[in-house]
Amino acid sequence: MHMEYVSPSLLVVREAAQQLHVTPSRVQNMIADGRLAARKATKEEEALLLRDGRIHGVMTQGILVVQSTDVALLTTRSHKGGRPRKQKP
Repeated sequence: MHMEYVSPSLLVVREAAQQLHVTPSRVQNMIADGRLAARKATKEEEALLLRDGRIHGVMTQGILVVQSTDVALLTTRSHKGGRPRKQKP
């Protein structure tokens, strides 16, 4: 099957990081921790991503892509970060 374009619902790590307002390394950590599902792009997808300027090179280990719907789920989850407040006596 010949593809003309990579689905806009597939994001590379850098694009996912921009949507989540975090660094690409943080997205890679989320993938490694299992909080964000990812897969390697096919050779055809890599070529199309290069052609479209969405990536600037291909690493030997491949390019990871994530579904935009999975990224959207992370942005809608409410997470209260930080240390809990001290209880007043």
